[in-house]
Amino acid sequence: MSERILWRATSSRSDWRGGGPLRRVIDAAARLGLIERTDVEPGAEVTVSGKDPAPWEIYANVYPFDQESGWVDGMNNLFLTFDRSRVTDSKALAEAFFETSAPGDVEYAMIHPYDHWSTLSDGPYEVPVTVNIQFRGVSWATFLGPGHLGEFDRKKLQDLEAHEVRWVDSKGLFILAVPDLAAADKPETEPVLLRLTERFRAALRPDSRWR
Repeated sequence: MSERILWRATSSRSDWRGGGPLRRVIDAAARLGLIERTDVEPGAEVTVSGKDPAPWEIYANVYPFDQESGWVDGMNNLFLTFDRSRVTDSKALAEAFFETSAPGDVEYAMIHPYDHWSTLSDGPYEVPVTVNIQFRGVSWATFLGPGHLGEFDRKKLQDLEAHEVRWVDSKGLFILAVPDLAAADKPETEPVLLRLTERFRAALRPDSRWR
């Protein structure tokens, strides 16, 4: 079984050409010892990998942004995979995830064990909450930001039963399903993820573009 952890961020409504989201994630991952420090120039496509302190890989796609419409001509994507053994402090990882997602230019982000996420995606998350390449379902750490959060009825997302729920004004929602990443793919955690996912399905606005 793969020991990879997936950290993903996307946006269809923010200009990533300056490289801000990519740099924030790289800096946070290096600070936590998940990857080695690396200088990456933002571009249309970025691929970089390493074996220190354990195997890791970053892949990013950045597309043109139309200022008039406020939409990306495609989907900005950032994928980081790193070794589970490097996570020594789940709380610090969750906080870094929140800090890199909250500035307002991330529409959707998640962290979850890679293999378990694939299993969920082929099973209970096969029909996504919103769209396949973004919010399939709730992960260990989930963030919804501008361009995504507004598709949900906020009143129906009150009192979510998770380890931590944090609102960023009206612009973002951070959810940590369980405290420890090591428990994210345990059988006893899956009902928590599925229950939260159903809350989001039920909270989609009637006029949502994903209805």
